[in-house]
Amino acid sequence: MTSTPFDSLPDSARIWINAADRDLSTREQGQIKDLLVEFIAGWSSHGRKVEGSAAIIADRFVVIAAYIPGGDVSGCGIDASVHALAGIAETTGFTWAPALDVFYKQDREIRQVDRMTFSDLAAQGHVAPDTIVYDPSLTTLGEWRSKGFELPARNAWHSRVFRFESEAV
Repeated sequence: MTSTPFDSLPDSARIWINAADRDLSTREQGQIKDLLVEFIAGWSSHGRKVEGSAAIIADRFVVIAAYIPGGDVSGCGIDASVHALAGIAETTGFTWAPALDVFYKQDREIRQVDRMTFSDLAAQGHVAPDTIVYDPSLTTLGEWRSKGFELPARNAWHSRVFRFESEAV
């Protein structure tokens, strides 16, 4: 699916993680991959070719990586990816989840809730420090590689933001 394999991009490559509002079917994922390959092939930022890569993770998350040797992807390059992703969602028939929603795994399923609901679930003990969460706030491939995207809440930003019932004093 990738124009440049993730593994060949440096740790400094920027990433953007977008979550679909639901699991994507195999057919939809195929469409998305084709559209992303086409976008990445022509992606540029201030006239400089962007070395890019993309992946679909856990049937729900679309990750785009971008690298410009000796530079950074500028606002116009970022805007181009945002517009491409909006068009991909419209063409494929899904919507992107709100950026501030929380994604976690429960009963082998990815759940999506707003932050207030996740806070309530944490306070009630329905989610805990060992609950697997997804961290779409990562901004570089280096963070992706070192921290991981799917990890226990205790190792993610969630542990700084939410008070889990099991940690109450």
